[in-house]
Order: sequence, then structure tokens, then C-alpha cells
Amino acid sequence: MWLWIILILVIVLILIFFAFGNYVQTSIPLVEGSLVDVDENLTKLIAKNDYDSFLVIQVSQVDEFVQFKYSEEDGLLIDFPLVTDNQKSKTDQILLFCKREELEYEFLNDEEDQQIDIFPKGNKVQLVQIVKSILTEIFGVSEGTKIYFQLQL
Repeated sequence: MWLWIILILVIVLILIFFAFGNYVQTSIPLVEGSLVDVDENLTKLIAKNDYDSFLVIQVSQVDEFVQFKYSEEDGLLIDFPLVTDNQKSKTDQILLFCKREELEYEFLNDEEDQQIDIFPKGNKVQLVQIVKSILTEIFGVSEGTKIYFQLQL
């Protein structure tokens, strides 16, 4: 029962985040970086241990981004919104990645909300590796690719 309540709460928080997404994206600066900077940014999010904090990693194209939240109680949440055609085209890749890596995930696919939420388990080093694998395998990011970080602590 508590798991369902937590899951519903997470979904509501994500919907709120999307509702105010334009405000958040304009009020929190994007910081340019690369794959090397994932460790530092994700470590800051994990250290904050506050589910109101979040990290957005944006790849070169505006609609290519992944959102992260973390709390010690709930662990890491990786959220893939599936709104644009470009985002939707990655659905199969994301689902195959989750199955191959044996990651717990939820695929929300209704008229109002389409997204994939991933709930990876592991220590900080393992979580950073999962995030880097997602960026390289799903988005084609390499060491030289510019990516942008938006961290709200």
C-alpha cells in the first residue's frame, strides 16, 4: 500500500514539475559540460538527499533531456518524458536498455501523460555508471559531446 502511495506521489511531483517546466528552465541556468561532469552533478544531487531537488541533463537538442530526483528513502528516479516525436522515437531503446540492465521501470502511456520512469538501485558509483550508459547508448553522447546541466538543490 505504501509503495502505491509513494508511486502516486512521485507521479504527482513529476506532473507538477512539467507544469512549471518553462519557469524552471528559464530561472535555473544551464551549465555547459560533458560526460565527465555527470559524476559531479549527480553526486551533488545525491548528497542533497532532498526529493524537491532535481537535475536535468540536456543533450544538444532542446527536447533531448533526462530528469533526475533522489532521496535516500526512494533512491534515484530517472524520468524520460515522451512528449515530442523525437522523445517518443527513443521509447523502444529506453525499454530495451531497462530490460537488458534489469532495471525496475514504469511505462506510463495514456492520453494525458507519456513517460518512462526508471528506478535504478545501487551505490553512487553504480548510479553514475547507469546514467552515463543511458547518455551514451540512448542519446549517443561521447566524451567530446557538449551536454548541459540544470541542478536545483
